[in-house]
Amino acid sequence: MLRFLFALLLSIVSFLILVSLGAAWILVTTPRPTNIKSCFTTEMYQVHVCPKDASYTPIREIPHGVKMAVVVSEDGSFYDHSGFDWFELRESFKKDLKTGHFSRGGSTITQQLAKNLYLNKEKSIFRKIREAIIASQIEELLTKEEILEKYFNVVEFGPKIYGIKAAAQFYFSKKVSELTVTEGAWLAMLLPNPTKNYQSFRKGTLSPFARREISKIINRLVSFKKISQANADEALIEIDVIFSRSKTPPPEKVQADSDQDEDNSVGSSEESNEDSDDSWFGI
Repeated sequence: MLRFLFALLLSIVSFLILVSLGAAWILVTTPRPTNIKSCFTTEMYQVHVCPKDASYTPIREIPHGVKMAVVVSEDGSFYDHSGFDWFELRESFKKDLKTGHFSRGGSTITQQLAKNLYLNKEKSIFRKIREAIIASQIEELLTKEEILEKYFNVVEFGPKIYGIKAAAQFYFSKKVSELTVTEGAWLAMLLPNPTKNYQSFRKGTLSPFARREISKIINRLVSFKKISQANADEALIEIDVIFSRSKTPPPEKVQADSDQDEDNSVGSSEESNEDSDDSWFGI
């Protein structure tokens, strides 16, 4: 009996030591966002982020409706949490257990920013832990508006389209400050899976999926009291002409992007957003 208790105690102590060493290893190897207010190149997509650059967009230049379209779509409780949406994480975990695979997104805007700025494309639980650590540090270093500003300048809006300034020019041939609520809803719709979801633009017409998601985001803006019902009605009408004034991408670029999409997602469609890199644990 004593031998059994001794073996059990030894096992528990060994386990705790391993856990402690693992936690220490993760902490030591996790980047610290000490340079987040300066100029640097992101780890994920090698995007140069610098407030002094012409390509950088201050948050004050992003229309309220556009900014809120992304917030209500990606992280409805953004202004209320400290980097984590525990409800979404719990719902993600419950669905993942039920389906047997990690699919439902649970990352907040701050977590997405942490991943884009400081982490690579590794898909593992260790990256999610590092993402959580960095997100909590970012929340201490920046205000909510500063977090959104960084996010809008590094997030991917399509194949090799990083930042809202590049997106506004590519899709609508206009300045960020000129974007409408509907165009903001389109950009927000892209975010869960930019490479797949931009296919409507490539084809020049909205798919049923894209139209449904844009409408949903506009209606969420009303539900969250970010725009009036009158503004929403105008935005819903604009859906039918969203690409009428946009610049068609060069044929060679469309073909190159099409080849890339086929290589990366054979048999995929816009509807398969559950495969996005922001799924729970990134797997």
